[in-house]
Amino acid sequence: MTTQPPWGTPPPSPASPTPTSTGYLATRSGRRGERAAGGVLALVVEQQTGSGESMVWRVDPEPMLLPAGSTPDQADQAALDLAHTFEPHHPWSKGERSIFRLAPGSYLVLVEGATRMFHFRVSVAELVG
Repeated sequence: MTTQPPWGTPPPSPASPTPTSTGYLATRSGRRGERAAGGVLALVVEQQTGSGESMVWRVDPEPMLLPAGSTPDQADQAALDLAHTFEPHHPWSKGERSIFRLAPGSYLVLVEGATRMFHFRVSVAELVG
């Protein structure tokens, strides 16, 4: 697995996402199979994938755990940075991007395509179990 997230170089802030080998099952100890919980923050991207009739809304890529000890403000900044830089699956020909803050740590991004508008959402989430 590469050390960079699939959307490119993460922002230089201390709360930038760090890929893990276990995704949802990443742990504080680094061992597989144990779930980290309580105070572990992650960035979650929801977007449209597929094409035509098989287009679906899903979490993609896997949630990215933030460094241990990240504050809500650092997580919110990492989410906003990701909203500006994330390259969604659709549209192929990306145009103007509009970013809307839905709540602290939650952003809806509209991306103009050649024939229609697409969207994705970036959210800060706490792993609870």
